[in-house]
Amino acid sequence: MDEIWVKVIVGVIAGAVLPYLGKGIIALYDRLFRDLPFIKGNWRTTYRYVKDGETEVEASEIVEVSKTGRWATGVAQMHNPVHRKWELKGELRGRYWAGRVYAADRKTLSGSGVFQLKVLENGKVMEGFMLWYDAALDRIYSTSYSWRKVDKSGA
Repeated sequence: MDEIWVKVIVGVIAGAVLPYLGKGIIALYDRLFRDLPFIKGNWRTTYRYVKDGETEVEASEIVEVSKTGRWATGVAQMHNPVHRKWELKGELRGRYWAGRVYAADRKTLSGSGVFQLKVLENGKVMEGFMLWYDAALDRIYSTSYSWRKVDKSGA
């Protein structure tokens, strides 16, 4: 008889607690994954870059983006006008990806900055801005930042 009462009490407690746990699990899922654009993959970017502290030139990069939940990381390899490596880390909020950009060596604040991109065309295009500090020239630069998804064939 005591065993039946234990089962009844456990059943009542479980019935009272499970709806709250279910809401918590759904809220956690929504926080991590809901309404997130698909940005994982390879991208080609363009922006304006100040070469040798003098002239603004068109710059381009190839960026490989990985994503875990709302957090995305990009490893960018600049090929034009100079060869440099950058890291972008940030968080997706709806259709926006914002975060920090760092020079890959990260020994100083030089080459560090921020970016904000709006995801368009179902994750095929991103447009926004980047702002960074160049310690060697003691200047802060701002530029528009355009991203185009590279298809599987590399085009």
